Amino acid sequence: MQLVEQSGLATQIRDYVRDHLHDPQLSPRQIAAANGLSVRSLYALYESMGTSLEQSIIRQRLEGARTDLAVSPQRYVSIAATARAWGFTNSSFFSQRFRQAFGMTPRQWRAENRPLAVAHRARALRDTLDRPNPSSPSHAADRVGDSPVRRLLLDTRSAPTSSGRQAGPIRG
Repeated sequence: MQLVEQSGLATQIRDYVRDHLHDPQLSPRQIAAANGLSVRSLYALYESMGTSLEQSIIRQRLEGARTDLAVSPQRYVSIAATARAWGFTNSSFFSQRFRQAFGMTPRQWRAENRPLAVAHRARALRDTLDRPNPSSPSHAADRVGDSPVRRLLLDTRSAPTSSGRQAGPIRG
């Protein structure tokens, strides 16, 4: 297969895998069939890219789960539920691989990066309060005025992080 064709096919396959990472039933047979390849050719293509299909999928799923654990707007989503959402069917396997990849457990990662989630929620709420209301000539921020929610949002813009440093302004 020519290098240009191989590069285009690799991009097509990577796009397919990325679009189906949440599917726990994602398999080499499914990926190969969807892209008009044999399973053997699929493995050979990944080998020529210097990685394995399995490790590529696991790495991408771990990255997605890591992001969700840090910035998930849903406060009470369990680590196991996050793992399942990213296609991991075994939470022990997920935790083990997460620790190997990132040097800490998913629980430690979430605890250390929770300020990202708080900042994300605060920014979303602030944006909602600051957005003009199409059904009223006044703005939502004007109606809220000096409410406790408004003060909390203003306080989170310069609140110290868990490490004691100033977080700085939250940018939209």
